[in-house]
Amino acid sequence: MGKPAQALHRGIAKILRGTELAMDFGRAVLNGVSLGILDRDDLQSLDYRFYSQKNMYVSDEYNLDGLFEWERRTVHDFFPTSGVLVVLGAGGGREVIALSKQGFDVVGYECHPKLLEAGERLLKEKCSSGELRSMERDRCPELPENVNGIIIGWGSYMLIQSRKRRIELLRDLRSRVSSGCPILLSFFVRTTKEWRYRVAKRVAGPFRAILRREKVEEGDYLAPNWVHFFTKEDVEAELEAGGWKRLTFRRSPYGYAVAQAK
Repeated sequence: MGKPAQALHRGIAKILRGTELAMDFGRAVLNGVSLGILDRDDLQSLDYRFYSQKNMYVSDEYNLDGLFEWERRTVHDFFPTSGVLVVLGAGGGREVIALSKQGFDVVGYECHPKLLEAGERLLKEKCSSGELRSMERDRCPELPENVNGIIIGWGSYMLIQSRKRRIELLRDLRSRVSSGCPILLSFFVRTTKEWRYRVAKRVAGPFRAILRREKVEEGDYLAPNWVHFFTKEDVEAELEAGGWKRLTFRRSPYGYAVAQAK
């Protein structure tokens, strides 16, 4: 490749990088405007529609496919070999069915009526044990006695709006179990160097102030439903405030952390 062609190639590459950066910035600004204008009920409605339209989460194929490899490994390494397990945000019953087949006594909880209905049907048809119950969103339900482990279902923790509510849930769960009880959380991960979350927060701030709503936190984003992206420090601080001691944190193949009740 001659020098003119090399120069042209470098120029095109710079333009493409600049275009991608501009598009990412535009998405971050649009996120900030949306997060600033939409209230808690609006954001929950987006989430409701997102999961209502995702047929995968109510399909037999998905919910009978068992635990993901990282979930299997985590349960093997940190959870007891038997006993009562609780799954919050159990969706269509995937974790409940898989853990029941491993011999655990499992009670799952779900707030989305479509997912709950699908899970109840599948448990009745395909699983001789396990139970799925309705729960209020972001709130700790009445748990069975002598819980030996807690799983907050795949990605459900990042759907709880605000650090305050997440910590309240962790505290309520801690008050219902004995010391040493393990808990598994999973979530999207971010780093402190990722600027798009700071942009979204700053853009949303004035809207939220004018409308007198709780502040947007760094890490809040629409992807496309509302989610919170966590740093390792975020997770550790919330677990600590909730009465849990972190045992492990992993960024891949999916963000997750395991802790035990203090």
